[in-house]
Amino acid sequence: MMNRSTRLHRGFTLVEVMVAGIITAFLLGSISMSLSQVTKAKLVANQRLAAHQRADAALEALRREIASVIRSDDLFWTRLLIQDDGFNSRLGRLDRDEILLFSTQFRPIHPVDFSGEGMEYESQFRIEDDQLGPVLWHRRDAVPDEYPRGGGTATPLVDGIISLNIEAYDGQQWFEQWDSDNEGLPTAIRVTVAASGHSPGNDAYDEQVPIAMLRTVIPIDRVLLPIDPDAEDELPEGEIGGEPGDGSAGAGASEAGGDAGGAPGAGTGGAGGSSGQNRNSGSQGNERGQGNRTSDTRSSSPGRGGGS
Repeated sequence: MMNRSTRLHRGFTLVEVMVAGIITAFLLGSISMSLSQVTKAKLVANQRLAAHQRADAALEALRREIASVIRSDDLFWTRLLIQDDGFNSRLGRLDRDEILLFSTQFRPIHPVDFSGEGMEYESQFRIEDDQLGPVLWHRRDAVPDEYPRGGGTATPLVDGIISLNIEAYDGQQWFEQWDSDNEGLPTAIRVTVAASGHSPGNDAYDEQVPIAMLRTVIPIDRVLLPIDPDAEDELPEGEIGGEPGDGSAGAGASEAGGDAGGAPGAGTGGAGGSSGQNRNSGSQGNERGQGNRTSDTRSSSPGRGGGS
């Protein structure tokens, strides 16, 4: 009886225990690896979603502000300035462009009633780095004044924006820099925004963090610089043609010599002939002068300083 009882309660051998332990460890390792991959995939998906949301929020704010730029034939009352800049980081050279414009908004930036705000604002966008990482800042001034690059209220708009590229289109090609005081308003603005999906407190320039890049094109009514009527006064003597009249063009019309009663280019239609002009009533020189008025003469718009 004692021998039979001992055989019935026989334990596992050492080999069986080792095999069971190896199988258990293999199963636990497989489960742990699967859970780790699922967790990592979830983290990457959340980072990509955060990067896309940040880029979309920044792009929408820029699009809304640029689309409401003041459009006026008198460029003195509007402004659109694009400055090309960059920033060196571990990710390489990143665009850090800035844009300044005069826009129209119906929502005041101050909650106080009767604060003197109109519907025209100075708006400026730029990226700045602080202890929490890169941030897209938006500065707005209630009334455009003689200091368009300062004043107003600056607000951190979207964090995690690492790159901002802004280009202007004149109908033929894209430009990295633009100033409406010299070029007028462009036909369109192209904005490219790159955002990092880093978690708060982490490095936004980590190479392992996903980056979302979005782009949009905002159409604008093209406004050219006006032709300055006083520009012809600045040209050298003899380069400005006369006003179109009934006389025939060219200096050959006055080759009649004494019959025309004046030197070549001195007819009644000439506005800028030679130094020997003759404007006697008996003169029959009907040429338009030696030069023609250039039709594409442009001038800069008035400045915004103390004087106009």
